[in-house]
Amino acid sequence: MQKKLAVLTPVYTPYRGGIGVVAHANARMAAEGGYDTTILTPWYGWIRKRNIPARETDGLMAIRRLRPFISLGNAAVLPQLFWVLRSFQRAHFHYPFLDAALAMVLARFVWGTRYVVTYHMDLVGKKAYEKLIFRFTTLLFLPLIIKYADRIFISSLDYARQSRLAPFFARYRSKMVVLPHSVDTSVYGTASEEAKEAIREKHSLSSDQPVVLFVGGLDDAHYFKGVEYLLEAFEALTRMLENARRYPLPALILVGYGNLINHYQNLAGQLGIADKVIFTGRIAEEKDLAAYYSLAAATVLPSIDSSESFGLVLIESMACGTAVIASDLAGIRSVVRDSMNGYLVPPRTIERLAERMFELLNDPSRAHELGKNGRRIVEEEYSYTAVKQLFLKHLIP
Repeated sequence: MQKKLAVLTPVYTPYRGGIGVVAHANARMAAEGGYDTTILTPWYGWIRKRNIPARETDGLMAIRRLRPFISLGNAAVLPQLFWVLRSFQRAHFHYPFLDAALAMVLARFVWGTRYVVTYHMDLVGKKAYEKLIFRFTTLLFLPLIIKYADRIFISSLDYARQSRLAPFFARYRSKMVVLPHSVDTSVYGTASEEAKEAIREKHSLSSDQPVVLFVGGLDDAHYFKGVEYLLEAFEALTRMLENARRYPLPALILVGYGNLINHYQNLAGQLGIADKVIFTGRIAEEKDLAAYYSLAAATVLPSIDSSESFGLVLIESMACGTAVIASDLAGIRSVVRDSMNGYLVPPRTIERLAERMFELLNDPSRAHELGKNGRRIVEEEYSYTAVKQLFLKHLIP
């Protein structure tokens, strides 16, 4: 008889975000490892409007979407979750999923459901009331989730020591396992010239026009991605290139979607770079996303606070042999080894970010060297196969 495993995640496909992507990869690993795996996730209104069913299968896994009693953004109250967990002896809880935290802990005591937890990120918030709510709910639920978990998966020791996990680090260190996120190196690799040329044609880019790439959510939930700083840095970059008479000027491609797209488009217009900034919207196919990474001279992740703990897009870009530039934040600096596979810059430093982009565009051989190193690091540390082996070793037997 297969071991039943529930995977609790606040977001899942078709929403593309780091937590959902990692939850999918881990669930697939569990299913391939012999677990009867079911993904439990909210059935948000916008998902229902797209006629996506409450129940379906995704490869080897079952998906069960639960209708929220109340939902706001990517938060949902699921009072039925506690009863659903009665059917599972094991669970993988993806934190932050605060609305499900109490149900998970209650299921531990009432139904005997053992669980592991992946700590993805701190909940910080942008506005004052958000900061207050997130701090209160973290103080209320995080100690319980950590205390009763069998294992706590962390993406890096660096982030665990600097994040809101820090107060629990010494006490529960024996339960903590460093489990980095993974990337499928058979999908994310150097794309064909035909695939890259198709992107150039789609966006009317010249054959020799360099590309700077950003991949991430463009919605309120991903305010921390620092897109405003990237746009300002890109404007500074174009001035630097014009002064150095380096032509053609690059294009900035932003892959992602969300309710802040109009805001970012307006900002690009105010900065005078609207004609150089391309918003692609959602890229559905991973192979197409891999082609964007392969086309770029550099992928930039200018995040601003500890809501960013790892940067899945960084290892996707590295797998495609593309150099990365990212903010020097806990967790991220475990992925980006400064001057080895990319560059780290202090958060919110527009001029420094512009300078690093200039360096890579001005020296393609250097960018290629960093990208080559990145691919090697991914193959050694972040490949799906390597992470799967570690994950199954520490999953509840």
